[in-house]
This record gives sequence, C-alpha cells and structure tokens, in this order.
Amino acid sequence: MAEYTLHCFAESGNAYKAALMLQLTGQDWVPVFVDFFHGQTRGQDWRDAVNEQGEVPVLEHAGEKLTQSALILDYLAERTGQAAYQIVDAHLAKTPFMVGGRLTIADLSLAGYVYMPEDTGLAVAEFGHIEAWKQRIQDMPGWKHPYDLMPNAAG
Repeated sequence: MAEYTLHCFAESGNAYKAALMLQLTGQDWVPVFVDFFHGQTRGQDWRDAVNEQGEVPVLEHAGEKLTQSALILDYLAERTGQAAYQIVDAHLAKTPFMVGGRLTIADLSLAGYVYMPEDTGLAVAEFGHIEAWKQRIQDMPGWKHPYDLMPNAAG
C-alpha cells in the first residue's frame, strides 16, 4: 500500500501541483481517479468518505486528509525536506518580484503561502527577502490581508 493517496483527475491544475510534487520528490504514492465531471464529488457518499466540501485534490497520509493545493504542497514540503522557502528567498535576493521588476501572476500565486503562515506552521519571518517581497506586495494600491479581503468564520 502506498504511503500517500491523492484523489485527483488530470484536468485539475491544482491536483497536478500536488501530483507533480509527489512524483518529483520520489514519494510512494498512488492516484485515485475522481470523476469530477460526472458529479462524483457532489455525491454524499464521496463527501462522507473523502471530503465534505467536494473539493479536489485530497491527499491522504498517515490517517489525515488534506485539501487545498497550497496546504498540500506545504505539508509535503515539510515531510520531504524540499527547501521551497530557502529557494524563493534566495531568488528574491536578486529581484524585487518573482519575475523581474513588477508584480505578476507568479507573485500572486505564491502570496497565499506567506500571508497566513499560522495555517502552515512555517516561520516565514526568518526569510528576510521573502519578508521584503511581502512588504512590496502590501505596498501595492488596493492590497488587503486575506482576512480583510474575504469573509471568514470569525465574521
């Protein structure tokens, strides 16, 4: 039996991120096809057994079930020793944003990993270039913290 099980389907970019990380880090994993387009994730049986939210991907490991690709990638990074924050910090030592001198989609795709480190348990503050990059993003007109931009359970 594989160490990791990933509930996924090929047309999901978010599932691909998790599958690719599992593959590139040499993990013992197995994909489980989710028939998303024919409503499998909307069925109560699937929601009870896999994910009550009906989301894909879902990573099963050591009795835990994780959803959301960002959380899954952080979880895998902790367990596989991949030095993602060190790599990003070193890159940002040479450039103000991920792709040169201006904010791009690459920065936005990474921003979710660093504005809520309490969700991942990672101490991003130890990476000075990432902290400076976060500040540059916060200085953009219209920037808001995720908890201020979107509704949350606290109100």
